[in-house]
Amino acid sequence: MASVMKAILFSEKYNRGSLFYCFQDGIIDVEGLDKVMSAGLGRRYAFIGPIETAYLNADGMYSYSERYATIFEGVTATFREPDKFDGPVLDQIQSEMEQLVPMDTLQARRNWRDKRLAALAQLQKRMDIEDEKK
Repeated sequence: MASVMKAILFSEKYNRGSLFYCFQDGIIDVEGLDKVMSAGLGRRYAFIGPIETAYLNADGMYSYSERYATIFEGVTATFREPDKFDGPVLDQIQSEMEQLVPMDTLQARRNWRDKRLAALAQLQKRMDIEDEKK
């Protein structure tokens, strides 16, 4: 599945907002994308995936949709006809996430995530210092 997801990110066949188009249109360069992933999203994804990241960054998927759907639709409109962030798919995602992380445990799960992100940042900082000494 990881290979499929990577193919979708890079393939203009499946996604007009793919990395291919982002590079081609000068939206981001390779270094910028790697920095976004390694210093931002990648740290979160070391412990949890993109759906749980979104779920924790709001008060569930419905809240996430209310906060960010318009922004995402505006961005994706420049790539292709945007999909709506609502309906049965949103219901399914919310339901599955509630099974994994019940709504009444969001803050505890956020605390768990944040503690790990801080520890990972500390580890990366120590490793960077060690690398500079070499």
